[in-house]
Amino acid sequence: MYIGRKGPVMRVLHIMSGYGGGISTFIHNIASSIQAYGILFDVVTYDEVPESFRQVIQVTGGDVYQLNNPKKHGWRSFKASFTRVMDLYQYDLVHCHIAGYRAYIYKQLAQAKGIQRFVVHAHYSVNESQLHPLERLRHQIDQQVNRYVSDAYIGCSRMAIKSLYGYAIPNQQMMVIPNSIDPDEYLLDAATFQAKRDTFRQNHGLTDDDFVIGQIGRLAPGKNHRLTLEVASHARLQGLAGRFFIAGAGALEADLQQEIRSRSLEGRVVMLGRVSPIADFFPALDCLIFPSKSEGLGTVAIESQAAGIPVVMSNTIPREADLGLGLVKRTPLTADAETLYKALKEAKQRNIPSVDQRMEALEKHNYTNDEAARLYTLYLREALPSAMK
Repeated sequence: MYIGRKGPVMRVLHIMSGYGGGISTFIHNIASSIQAYGILFDVVTYDEVPESFRQVIQVTGGDVYQLNNPKKHGWRSFKASFTRVMDLYQYDLVHCHIAGYRAYIYKQLAQAKGIQRFVVHAHYSVNESQLHPLERLRHQIDQQVNRYVSDAYIGCSRMAIKSLYGYAIPNQQMMVIPNSIDPDEYLLDAATFQAKRDTFRQNHGLTDDDFVIGQIGRLAPGKNHRLTLEVASHARLQGLAGRFFIAGAGALEADLQQEIRSRSLEGRVVMLGRVSPIADFFPALDCLIFPSKSEGLGTVAIESQAAGIPVVMSNTIPREADLGLGLVKRTPLTADAETLYKALKEAKQRNIPSVDQRMEALEKHNYTNDEAARLYTLYLREALPSAMK
C-alpha cells in the first residue's frame, strides 16, 4: 500500500500473454479512468505493445514490462524477467489474465515474493458440449487449477466465470467486472454518424440504400465466420440484397478467402483485416451479425448497440450483452442461413434509440470506462478482501 497525493494508492500487476483482443482492451479501458481512484497499473506481457497502450498505463503511474517467453528463451530467463518486475514494487494484487497451469506458475512466483492476493480473470466461455472427451477432461482439470489458484472468482460475465471455474460456483461468490467502452467513440451526433457512413460506403462503391451487414472478431473457429458466408451465399443464390464486410485478422484468413472464392462471393463479401478504430466501422452498417459459438461477454454487441446498430447474435452469447434497447435479436446457434437472413432484414427496420437513451443504458450496466473503473475500485477495496478464500 502506498501513500500518494490523493491518499492511499493500490498497485496492481496485470499479466497478459500478448497484445490485441479483449484482454488488452479491458486493461486499457479500465486504466483510462482508474487514476482518479488511486489505483496504479503495471502490465507484463510477452509482446511489444503500441505506444498508445503504454501511455495509458503510464498515466496511472505504472508501466509496461516485456517478459521473456519461456518457449523461446527458457524457464530461467522467463523467471528472471518476471521476478525483476515484482522486485520493483510491493504489489497489492496480481491480476492474471492467463488461466490454467500457466496461472499456477505465476501464482507460485508471486507468493515467493510475498504477494498475498492473486486472481485469475475469466474472459471467455467454453461450450463443453462441443469439446471432444479428451478436451473436456482437460478443461475440467483447468477449472480445478483455476479454483485453487485464484483467491476470488472474477470475470466479464457470470457465464465466463462458470466456464473458467466450474458450474457449481454460486452467483453470490462471483464478481463481474464488465468489459467497458468509451461512449464518446460510439455515441455520435447525426451529422458525424452520417459523415462516417458516407465515407466508408463511398470508399467501397456503396450507396446509402445498400443493405450492409458487418461481422467483427478475430478470424478463429469460435467466431463462426463460415455461418456468415452461408448467409451471404444464400443471399446471392436467391438474388437478395446484402453486402457483407468482415473486420478482423487471424489464422483462418486464407481458408475464409478460399471459401469466398469457392462460393463465388467475391464482391459480395469483403474481408477488411484489422480495422482501427473499430468505432468508425459501425456507422457504415445496417446491422451486425454475431454468430459466435461462445463468448465471455460479447463486447462487440455492446459497441454495436452503443452506436445504434442492431445486432443479430447467437443465443450462446451471455444475456448481459443485451442493453435492453430493443436492438438485439437472439437466434439459435443451429439457425439456418434463411432464418438468419430474415432476422437481419427485420433488424434493419428497428427503431434506433436516442443518444441519451443509449448512454443511460451503458451507465446502467456499468459498460462505460468510468463506471467500470469505479466498480473495479470497489472490488479491490471492499469486495476482494471479504471474498478471499
